[in-house]
Amino acid sequence: MPSIIIVGLPAWVIGFRKTFMTVADFLSPCSGWIVDKLGGFRALAMTEGVEGVLSLLPLLMLGSPAWKWSLVALSCALLITGQVIDIASEVFEVDAAGGDDGMIVNYSGIVSILASITGTLLGSPLGSWIASWSIPAVLIFSSVTSFAACATRFIMKQDIAQASCEIEEKAQASNEVEETPQDVEEASKESKENQENDVDSKSASNKSANPLLKSKIMLLAGSLLVAFIPACSVSYILLGLGKQYGSKSLTILYIFTGVGSVLASVLYAHSSQKLGLRKVAILGIAVSLLAYCLMFINLLPMMCFAFLLEAIGGMLLVEPIIVARQILFNGSALAKFSGWARLAFAIGATTGSWIGFAFSSAFQWQLLPILALIFTAGLLVVLPQLPNTSYAD
Repeated sequence: MPSIIIVGLPAWVIGFRKTFMTVADFLSPCSGWIVDKLGGFRALAMTEGVEGVLSLLPLLMLGSPAWKWSLVALSCALLITGQVIDIASEVFEVDAAGGDDGMIVNYSGIVSILASITGTLLGSPLGSWIASWSIPAVLIFSSVTSFAACATRFIMKQDIAQASCEIEEKAQASNEVEETPQDVEEASKESKENQENDVDSKSASNKSANPLLKSKIMLLAGSLLVAFIPACSVSYILLGLGKQYGSKSLTILYIFTGVGSVLASVLYAHSSQKLGLRKVAILGIAVSLLAYCLMFINLLPMMCFAFLLEAIGGMLLVEPIIVARQILFNGSALAKFSGWARLAFAIGATTGSWIGFAFSSAFQWQLLPILALIFTAGLLVVLPQLPNTSYAD
């Protein structure tokens, strides 16, 4: 959608869309409420289907004066539906995992790789190229992919149901064995033990579904900080570098950032199960601190390497915080908490932008890494709330 707006609309619309994005982010608890009421699968499938329909509606106004402004309305609508999809995806992934935390961690690694490749390396260039050729083609392509995503949800749900039925059949078959009197006595004892274990497991699941208030506050603080840190530093450092080295330098820095995102997703997918979320986050903090230290060296080659490391460190911090709430929460609690986590993220991004602006106005932009170092170190207080379990087989 940004590609469509840049090609077909005035430049001020970009600012309007950014403003609307901020307002929509502050309404993210409402998206969590929608997912809570509809359920993860229903909210996800319905919203992706709605996106497919919405992408086709502007085609009805093709050639009319309202054509361009229908694209603005579509862009804003997709920001809202995107929020619902993000929260519903988290809930649906937890439901699909069936309580297997290792599966959640493994799936998050796969998704991060696919998102970095299809989004960063392929999606943006492909969208820009198609938009420069034909805007209606972008709308049709967007609609087709939305309906395809919706269809995969139904296929995945059928696979989950089939797998659960097979597990139940195997359990019943294992129970249908000839029993001796001794076996009956042992079975009765085992049933009592199983009942006690079920109570323990239910109490444990209730604890995981309802973490302590301190854990909730720390996870919300983590969501706020991972948005605040780049907003108060990286954006304004880029502006300073563009002014010093020219606009072409920004293109180079963006390339290194994109490569760093891909490398980070591969590193996270490879290490998250072996190391656990807490150790991955510690690695992310260490890499981020190194990146911001290198940003004091105002040389373009060093800045390229620093931005590469910053993208890696940022990914290794964001993913563990997101996956941690999927492990600690489930169902309705996850939907509501994800909405509040996105609100914290929006607050962090907004306040970070203004504080970074004030700091860069009062001092030189070369000192902005000081802010980033201070608040990155502040993420250390969030670490105890992240699971420290290794999920490797």
